[in-house]
Amino acid sequence: MSDVTETETEGAESAASIRLPLFVLAVIGAAQTMDPSISNVALVDATAALQIPAGSLSLAATISTLAAAATVITSGYLADRLGRRRVLLAALMLSAVGDLLAAGAFGPQMYMIGRLLAGAGLGAAFSAAFAYVRTVAGEGKLGSALGLWTAQLTFLAILGGVLGGTLTQSVSWRLAMCIVPVLCLIGAAATLRVLPAVAPVDQEKPDYLGQALLMGGVAGVLLGVANFATTFTGPRTLIPLVGGLAALAAFAVVELRSDHPVFPIRIFKNKVFVAAVMVGALWNLIDGSVVLQFSNLWQYVMKYGTGFVSLGQLPLAAAMIVSATIVGKKLSGGTRIRTFFVLGVGFAVLGFLSMTILHTDSPFPVFLPGLMLIGVGIGCFNTPSASLFVSQAPKESYGVVTSSRLMVGQFGYSLATAISSVLVNNFTEGGVTKKLEAAGVAPDDVGTAWTGVSDFVRMNTPLPSTTAAQQALKAAGPSYVHAFIIAMLIFGAITILVGLTAAWLVRNLPGVVPAPAVDSGGSAAAGNTAGSADGAGLLDAADPDDPPAPDSPPTPKGPA
Repeated sequence: MSDVTETETEGAESAASIRLPLFVLAVIGAAQTMDPSISNVALVDATAALQIPAGSLSLAATISTLAAAATVITSGYLADRLGRRRVLLAALMLSAVGDLLAAGAFGPQMYMIGRLLAGAGLGAAFSAAFAYVRTVAGEGKLGSALGLWTAQLTFLAILGGVLGGTLTQSVSWRLAMCIVPVLCLIGAAATLRVLPAVAPVDQEKPDYLGQALLMGGVAGVLLGVANFATTFTGPRTLIPLVGGLAALAAFAVVELRSDHPVFPIRIFKNKVFVAAVMVGALWNLIDGSVVLQFSNLWQYVMKYGTGFVSLGQLPLAAAMIVSATIVGKKLSGGTRIRTFFVLGVGFAVLGFLSMTILHTDSPFPVFLPGLMLIGVGIGCFNTPSASLFVSQAPKESYGVVTSSRLMVGQFGYSLATAISSVLVNNFTEGGVTKKLEAAGVAPDDVGTAWTGVSDFVRMNTPLPSTTAAQQALKAAGPSYVHAFIIAMLIFGAITILVGLTAAWLVRNLPGVVPAPAVDSGGSAAAGNTAGSADGAGLLDAADPDDPPAPDSPPTPKGPA
C-alpha cells in the first residue's frame, strides 16, 4: 500500500501548478533587478560613444532608478484600478521600448529619455510581479512562494549582470543594453499565456495632486541623497532634498484630508507595516553598502580585475538565494517572523564583525565567511519583510501598498551608497592626513597630495611626483582598509538597532495567520484589515483581488 496520502498528492500537484507562473514572475522581476547593473557597466562606453557631459553622468547613472521609485506608487494604483495584467503588459512594453531607445541612441538626450522610460516601466513591472506572487500562490503558500520567487529572481539577475558585463567588454554596450528588452518581451508573451487575470477594484476619482506631490517628493529626496557623496551642504544636494521633503510633507497632508487618497497613509499606524518598511529599507541598506564598498576595496586597494570583482559577489548572492528559499519554507510552516528578523541581525552582524581582520594583502578566501554570513542575513530579512508588505495591504489599495516596497528599497539602497561612500572617503582622507602630518608634511601640501592620489586611483591620471604624493599613496591603502572596517561596524550597529526594533514591533505576530472571513461580496472581515489594533495581517490569506475558489490553482486566461 502506498504511503502517499491524498492530501500530500494534492499538495504536490498544487505546488507544481504554481512553479511556471512563479518562474515567469521571477524573469520579470530579474529584468528590473539586473537593469541598473547592466546599464552602469555599459555607461562607460556609452559616455564615450554619445559624448555625455561630465556634469550629466550622475543623472545618467541614476535616472532610471529615480523614475522607478517616483512612479511605482502610481503604477500600483493603476494596476488596482485597470487590472494588474493590463498594467504589467503595458509596463513590460514600455520597458522594452525605453532600453531599446537607449541602446540605439545617437545622443545624450535620446539615451536619457530611453533610460527614463525603462525605469518607469521596469518599476511598474517589478511591483506588479511582486503583487502577483500572492495571486498565483494561493492560500497557505505565500511564504514559500516568496522565497522561491526571490531565489529565482536573484539567480537570474546575477546571470544577466554577468552576461551584460561580458557583452559590454567583448562585443558592444549597445548589445548588452538589449538583454532587458528581450526578457521584457518574453515576459509579456508568457504573461498572456500563464498569468491569470485579476479583476480591478471599484473605480474612484483619481488623486492627481497626491500623485504629483509623491512623484516630485520621492525624486527630489533620492536625488539629494545621491549627491551626499559629493557634498552635504551644496545646492545640488540641498535644493532637491529640501524640495522633496516639502513635497512629501504636503503629500501627507493632502492624503490625510482626501476621501480617495492614492496611498492609504494611515497604514503607518499599523506597527507591523512599519516593521516591514524598516526591514525593507534595512536589507537594501546592507546590500548596497556591501556591493559598493567591497567592489571599491577589491578594485582600488586589492587591484582585482573588473571580471573578478563581479564574480567576487557570487558567494553573497548564493548565500542569499539558499537562505531565502529555506526561510520561505519555514515561514509557510509557521515559524514566527520575529525569529527571522533576529536571525538576520545575528548573521549580518557576524558578517560585518568578520571584516575586522582584513589587511591590504588579505587573500580572497578571507572575505568568504563575511560575504556568506551577510548573504544569509539578507535572506532572513528579505522574504519575511516582503510577506508583510503583501499581508498588510488592504484590498482597495493592494497594488499601491505592495508597490511601495520597491520605493522603500530604493531609499535604503540610495542611502547605503551615499552614506558608505561618505564614511569611507572621509575616514580614508583623515587617516592619510594624520600620517602625512605625523611625517612632517606641510599642511598646505597635504590637501594637494590627497587630491592627486584620489584622481590617480579613480581616474587614472598621472600621480604627482612630489614626495608628499608618494607618501600619501603609500598610506592610502591601509587607511582605506581601516575606513572600510569602521564603515562596516557602523552598518552593523545600524542593523542591530533597526532589525531588533522591527522584531519587537512584530513580537505578537503569529507564524501563520488564518485566512480572513470573506463575505459574499469578497471583502475581508473588518478585524483583519491593515489597520487592525494588534497589527496582525493576513500572512497567508488569499489575494484580495483573486477570483473565487482560492483553493483551486489559477488557470491561464485570455488578456485582462
